[in-house]
Amino acid sequence: MMDAGEVNFAPGTQLDLNKSMGFHNVETYCVAPITSSRAADYQLEAYDFWAVGMNCCSSGKADFKCGEYNNPKARAGLRLMKDDQREFFRLAVQKAQSTYQIKAVHPLFFVWVKDAESAVEEYHEIALQGFMIGTILYFFFQMVMVACTAICFAKPNLFWYYSHSNSAATPLTNPLLPMWLAPEK
Repeated sequence: MMDAGEVNFAPGTQLDLNKSMGFHNVETYCVAPITSSRAADYQLEAYDFWAVGMNCCSSGKADFKCGEYNNPKARAGLRLMKDDQREFFRLAVQKAQSTYQIKAVHPLFFVWVKDAESAVEEYHEIALQGFMIGTILYFFFQMVMVACTAICFAKPNLFWYYSHSNSAATPLTNPLLPMWLAPEK
């Protein structure tokens, strides 16, 4: 389970919103344990699966409202991939441990969703759109650069200065250009 990316939990899995907690540090990092419906009546030995979200709870009470928390058909999770947020979610879990007297040995963090495959496909579509937009913008940038270069090299007097002394035009190199671009004397 430590390397799972998307998880479909067994039927009857739900969030224990009564044991949710938030930790505030610029943003509010919210966590709620993922348990079975049977576990609502008693306390588990360890709570290692946690649903997470940001800025969707308060830091002092159990009011987790992240992801699809209120969808009774939701029972899947996408693994939290942002390492810079993981420590703050661990702090929220530690706060829940001390508040509710529960134990979390190896907490794993998931974004709570109804259908993990659809959520992954949505991420894929967003990434593909970003890639295509970046590629098109880079193509147009390169076209502009090629056009500017072609125009500049098509008119050599834009790059070289001519001396008109002694009635003969002698090319002098532009000091801004590399030596290999200068015309022969």
